[in-house]
Amino acid sequence: MSDKKRKFSMTGILLVGCMLVCLILALAVVPGGFGSDQKQDLDDENTPGLQAVIEDGSPLLIYDKRPETKALMSDFEEGMVASVNATLGNEGHSVLVDTDEQSEITEIYKALKNVMIGDELGPDDTDPTASTNSPNALGACYISFELSDGSTCDFTFENTEVYDMGDGRYAAAGTEGLWAVIEELGDE
Repeated sequence: MSDKKRKFSMTGILLVGCMLVCLILALAVVPGGFGSDQKQDLDDENTPGLQAVIEDGSPLLIYDKRPETKALMSDFEEGMVASVNATLGNEGHSVLVDTDEQSEITEIYKALKNVMIGDELGPDDTDPTASTNSPNALGACYISFELSDGSTCDFTFENTEVYDMGDGRYAAAGTEGLWAVIEELGDE
């Protein structure tokens, strides 16, 4: 028998420790891993990809840094958005959605999160995408989510290509899905 003791390398122990930490972190963030709460899946066929983000700008809910937008995202994750009111107007034709059904709130929220916001635009009279000059403008859209504390988070689109955030007007892309959801829910 030999009296040799087995020596462990500190580098080896450190590497094994790091691998375990990485494995635990990966399981915590992977959908369905032990750290997930099985939140609703908000991705759909209209979710912007990396190319859309590079070309068109930022997703609306990320771009819009207002406190009420952050409150909306928090309330939505907790399933606490009380209701949504959406109005879509188009040359004499308007669509109104006023609901407290969670499935319909989710449909509008998903479509809204897919809208991309780009560059700030100029005033109405010099902006080529203003609704009076745009051949594909489908009318204005106003959306108001009622939050759990009774406050609201409002979104205003002058048309399919212009988002009005109050402090300025911005180019919008990917609004077709939002308009379609509002029209579909308004027809029911």
